[in-house]
Amino acid sequence: MVFSYSAWRGEHPLPLALKYPLFKVVSWRMKKKYPSFNPDEHTFEYIAIQTQTECNYDCSFCPNNKIERPHGTMKKRLFKKIIEDLADMNYTGTVFLHLMNEPFIDKRMVDFIDIARSRIRSKIIIFTNGSLLTEELIKRIPEDVKILLNDYTGGKIIERVKVMNAGLNFIFRVRSDNEYLSNRAGNVFSPTKSPYKLFCVRPFRNIYVGFDGRVPLCCQDWKFEEVMGNARKQSLQEIWSGNEYEKKRKELLKSERNGLCAKCDWRGFTEWVL
Repeated sequence: MVFSYSAWRGEHPLPLALKYPLFKVVSWRMKKKYPSFNPDEHTFEYIAIQTQTECNYDCSFCPNNKIERPHGTMKKRLFKKIIEDLADMNYTGTVFLHLMNEPFIDKRMVDFIDIARSRIRSKIIIFTNGSLLTEELIKRIPEDVKILLNDYTGGKIIERVKVMNAGLNFIFRVRSDNEYLSNRAGNVFSPTKSPYKLFCVRPFRNIYVGFDGRVPLCCQDWKFEEVMGNARKQSLQEIWSGNEYEKKRKELLKSERNGLCAKCDWRGFTEWVL
């Protein structure tokens, strides 16, 4: 299937002056779900793992290649440790094998998929620009892995991949490299006059692990400015239940965006719940 990105995201056609009051209503509705949040009882639903930091594109909406930030490659033993942590938790949520990167730059990606599938019963999803996909690589990827291919070439990569694909689970999206998504917590230009003072669902649902084991606050934390813990030294459950996450959750339940969040204009939720 081929989707336009704005339709897939459920973008509302209203101008920003009218969107913000709507966002406030949705934010209030979302907060009602988490007043007595217990991280020991409610684990994360999504984990994103950054096996390396590079991308071969230079899109306007993305800080990659535009800012100074940590770079490197995850060691295989750290990846295995993360998967073992998930196995110990009986984790059945979603695993994203991408974070602030083009994942298929990492030649070990299929090996990492196999490691994850051997230890946990989770949905595996990978976002890619598709430029590095080959027929041989597609054949090596298990059919239960979902690939979201963002095509910035007007559909040319999608057509090429369709010819090569032999049953892999793709969602195709035609994108523009000049889109505006958010200000990436102050790392790219924003047309919004000031960041939103809204609740944000991410620290209640998502956890992110960087290439070196550090766990940044969210996928907007490109410079690892607010680190929740380190997966090399702690279990994922210890980090998720730790003081750094607890502090951030308490702030957001009061619609207080402090630190990195104070620079962010992301609306704070991914679904419409009106």
